[in-house]
Amino acid sequence: MATRTPKETPKLDFEAAMRELEELVERLEQGELPLEESLAAFERGVMLTRTCQTALKDAEQKVEILLKKAGEPAALDFGPDYSPDLLNPEASTSYELGVRGSAFAGQMRAELTLFRSDFRNLVVPTATGSLTNAAGQRLQGVEGDFTWEVGRGVSVRGSGSYHHSQFTRFTVFDGATATDVSGRDLPMSARLSSQLALQYSGLHGLVVQILGRTIGPRYLDEPNALRVGGYASIDAHLSKRWGSMALSLSATNLGNRRPPISASEFGASSYYLLPARSWWLGLRYQNEAVRP
Repeated sequence: MATRTPKETPKLDFEAAMRELEELVERLEQGELPLEESLAAFERGVMLTRTCQTALKDAEQKVEILLKKAGEPAALDFGPDYSPDLLNPEASTSYELGVRGSAFAGQMRAELTLFRSDFRNLVVPTATGSLTNAAGQRLQGVEGDFTWEVGRGVSVRGSGSYHHSQFTRFTVFDGATATDVSGRDLPMSARLSSQLALQYSGLHGLVVQILGRTIGPRYLDEPNALRVGGYASIDAHLSKRWGSMALSLSATNLGNRRPPISASEFGASSYYLLPARSWWLGLRYQNEAVRP
């Protein structure tokens, strides 16, 4: 069993995060990673993206402070008499408890994790357009996943999670009124979700992948007035390699269900829908002399 004591989230190097993110994108675009590695790479990419966004925000704030000290107008200077207070750094504290194990000589592996993260001093706009440290969020829940190497090139991976993500402190301004949404769920954050993936890696470079996902009910807005139901989707991927040539066929949202996934900027009754069924055909050639 692995445990972590409460600690402040460390800051990662921006340039290193960008380099790793570019490498992950290139590997994913090649389409040759096994399903398990593709999912892990995607999750890592999301984390690296958030790291880069946070680093850029910190850099912008430092530039504004330096400009103010040098007597130059900062990006948030709305007039000659505007003198905003310096913002406090955003901070977070995380707790995590996990257990993992394996069985059948390592053919089956499973992991269960409990977590909680508290974010404080989040920078948000006020009714006047200035920025202030006036928001907080809490993310907590449990996640579990398993991998089963069935044999003969067949593997199964599944995961499920229960997330309770809510505002601990936040006020929403819609241009006319202010709404305190403290204690309400974060938008587009489903409490229940799961996925099941089946992969076959056969002889002669044949790879077949099928991925099913379920997303539970969730709210699309901060006040939690727009609630939508859950949905399920199925994706598939087929690829075949002949020496330096690789042919692939991918399909997303095979059931062609179009549930709302986010509110749009055009009003309370307008939504963005899940993209319709899509097919992708690819042909790639790679010189054997430069193959990694």
